Amino acid sequence: MIEAIWKKGTDDLTDAFSLRREVFIGEQGIPEELEFEGDDVEYRHLVVYDDGEPAASGRMRFLTNEEAKIGRICVRKASRGKQIGYFLVKVMMEKAFDEGALTMVVDAQVQAEPFYRICGFKRVCEIEDPTGIPHCRMQADLIRIFTGE
Repeated sequence: MIEAIWKKGTDDLTDAFSLRREVFIGEQGIPEELEFEGDDVEYRHLVVYDDGEPAASGRMRFLTNEEAKIGRICVRKASRGKQIGYFLVKVMMEKAFDEGALTMVVDAQVQAEPFYRICGFKRVCEIEDPTGIPHCRMQADLIRIFTGE
């Protein structure tokens, strides 16, 4: 069974942090001090569980009343290919839209751009990233995605 649980930045984020350590630090070699910059309390975190095990996570916050930003989207290697990442992003998009967001942005790793395109994002620009991994800013029009306008 797939289950998505929202957590505040002040809640116990052990499962989300464990996934980020596994994917970003373990697999991609991002230094821990860059992955955990101390700003997690400013975000809401979503953890997706697959049969009770943490499988994916991401975080979201509003930049303005009408624009939300997601990030730190990761899926455990054993859970990839099951559409769990897509599910995670769509749940985040729906929550943001329900709370008034008209657009959503993500600073995506360039290698993940095709995934975000499937989710409805379009590239806006390239950005610098301290990790050394090429990133691009992408934006989704939530009105178009959820209303078809």
